[in-house]
Amino acid sequence: FFKVVVATMSGYGFWALLAHAIPALKFGVYGTFQGDRLSGSLQSANTAGTLFAASFILALCLVFEASRHASAERGSWLAKVTVPIIATALLGTCLILTVSRGASTAALVSCVILLIWEMFSRDWHGIKKHNLYYCLAIAVGVVILAWSGDLLLDRYAASFKDWIDQRQSIYGVHWDAFLASPWFGYGIGSFDEVNKLLQTALNVPVLWNIRAAHNVYLQWLEQAGIAGTVPMFVCIWFVIGRTAWGV
Repeated sequence: FFKVVVATMSGYGFWALLAHAIPALKFGVYGTFQGDRLSGSLQSANTAGTLFAASFILALCLVFEASRHASAERGSWLAKVTVPIIATALLGTCLILTVSRGASTAALVSCVILLIWEMFSRDWHGIKKHNLYYCLAIAVGVVILAWSGDLLLDRYAASFKDWIDQRQSIYGVHWDAFLASPWFGYGIGSFDEVNKLLQTALNVPVLWNIRAAHNVYLQWLEQAGIAGTVPMFVCIWFVIGRTAWGV
């Protein structure tokens, strides 16, 4: 399953890269409305960033799996890890080009957790002492990949405070909207309409061009209310709880 997902996303990522560089390859789908940000066939570069971030972590897992099952011979090791490393680099490049701060931060945190876990948790057929070297090498690769994304770094550095202030304004307005109809919300898919109704002379610079609340939990609360959101929360916590119990 991991291999199928990573292979499929690598194919999609390869097309997204080509379409990003050659707009004629987009075949009429979305992808250029956010300037230099890669979005593939999706209507939001942040959505594409989330997709590529998750796929990047899965590809990174495949690198470890390939290393764990490879023999000690260098040729065998290279033969097994080359394709997963290429997939990881491809998906990581797509992630960086989406210039999504939230997706990149989530991917970085996930990488740290995964690398720490792999460093101490497995035997790797008697070569556990090499785990640290593998993890450090991959960590260096991730840092180099991130550092090469100067557009992303500039977006972090230049607009972090404005980003925080803007998001807080969005959250405040839509939290008040949720409180006005807390139990059943305004209906699934109603964000655009509600957002237009909430615009005033004071908040229009922040709200006029957004298509989402940039907080999935708040947006679900606003659209589905408590009655529709509780099942989602229960499902998420069930998955997290089962995973933690399994560990």
